[in-house]
Amino acid sequence: MVVRHVGRIANAVPEGTTSVSGSTLLGLYGGHDLDLVVLVPDVADAAHRLLNVYPPLYQDEWRADWAAFRHPGPPQVDIVLTKRGTKGDAHHRRAWELILADGTIKAEYERLKAAGMDGAQKAAFFERVVAMLGDGNP
Repeated sequence: MVVRHVGRIANAVPEGTTSVSGSTLLGLYGGHDLDLVVLVPDVADAAHRLLNVYPPLYQDEWRADWAAFRHPGPPQVDIVLTKRGTKGDAHHRRAWELILADGTIKAEYERLKAAGMDGAQKAAFFERVVAMLGDGNP
């Protein structure tokens, strides 16, 4: 399934680099959803092309450094286009690198997830993690 979606993305956005993100990285894949992050040099251009492949997600919130798509599934597949070194990259890829590298942060995320954290709690958690990156990225 991952290979199929990565292939579809690569056909539309050959300059992109796709990686798995989200809870799947923690071994928590329950078969219901998958998150993919695609690093691209130009988010708007890549988003325009990916619209021919996947339905947009939160299109009214897209930014120069972030666009999202959702394949409803099953399983649901969320795809984020972003540019390396941006806020979108920090939130959707680099934060996960820190979560995986820090057992305390990972355990906190797993506790919140198990307790059924809502969107606001998840956003606050990721804001704190991104702030911990310490490289000046928002």
